[in-house]
Amino acid sequence: MRYLISALNVLLIVISANSQNITIDENDLTIPNVYTVSTVNSITFNPDETEEGYTWDFSFLEYDTQINDTFFAVSSAPYVYQFSYNNPLDQEHKATVVKKTGNISNAVQVIEITDNYDYYKNSTSKYVKVGSGSTINGVPTVMKYDNVENITTQFPLQIYETNSSVSTSGTTIPTIGYYGQTVNRTNEVDGYGTLITPYGTFETVRIKSVINIRDTLYYDDYSFGTAFNRPETIEYNWFADNQFIPILTVKTSGGSSYSATYKDSLATTNLATLNKTSKTSVFPNPTTGQIIIECENLNKVEVYSVSGKLVKTSVYNKINISDEEKGVYFIKVITKTDINTIKLILN
Repeated sequence: MRYLISALNVLLIVISANSQNITIDENDLTIPNVYTVSTVNSITFNPDETEEGYTWDFSFLEYDTQINDTFFAVSSAPYVYQFSYNNPLDQEHKATVVKKTGNISNAVQVIEITDNYDYYKNSTSKYVKVGSGSTINGVPTVMKYDNVENITTQFPLQIYETNSSVSTSGTTIPTIGYYGQTVNRTNEVDGYGTLITPYGTFETVRIKSVINIRDTLYYDDYSFGTAFNRPETIEYNWFADNQFIPILTVKTSGGSSYSATYKDSLATTNLATLNKTSKTSVFPNPTTGQIIIECENLNKVEVYSVSGKLVKTSVYNKINISDEEKGVYFIKVITKTDINTIKLILN
């Protein structure tokens, strides 16, 4: 009788694990594109509010900032990192998408990390981070993980699935010595159900991730090394079908307050403050209709009215909006590496 009960319990667990009405796999994770995200600096959040078939209501969120996350093809990333992350002879680290994150913080004051690119690999098994390329103390530097960092559990995501990874990278720093980093990450699918945000309502699967990072520094001149543990970070990510980035991320570091970042649509109130990381110009401005866009590596141009309506798109550096009503417009210039948004007056 005991064995019968045990078998029934196993069967119930299997049925429960497969009862979620959403499938998240490699087709739902990041592809090269530009995604608008909104961030709330501080929210009230109870991480224990999760289960099978749960409804999370975050419709109350009101963003503090709004930016564009740019993911692009590996071939469009800086040439100096191509051999490390676009090498067919190293399939483990051959990335499928790159995210430019700019300047990043670290626990070592003598190390300055700027112009950072994170490299990710999407496969039929899981979504992982394979390393990064950064300018460290003025020198382009590859920080490739010995073991890739698991961003998700195995595909398709299933309730109560877990995995973990320990990823180490390091490099020689001129005039200093050696800088290294170890990332210890554990993931658990701890819920699924309906998620409501200002962007919409979605059927989602949630992954809880616990991340511990240790920075290591060795000084050649002093034959001395030291290490720093960063505060533990806990992330909750909600994934939905065909959305490519998490619909919502809630994060805490060091057990302090929670912040939230959610996928969103472009808000006209923030158009003028979106990413501006490359030289881009639109002229003439004001214009009577015909405009020319000057920038490098143009991908696409989008024209928005003040109400946020998309009125024109083009893949060329010339566009005519003379058939639109006179007034104020916003020109969103998307390149292979970033986005610029410029206010335009149509006379």
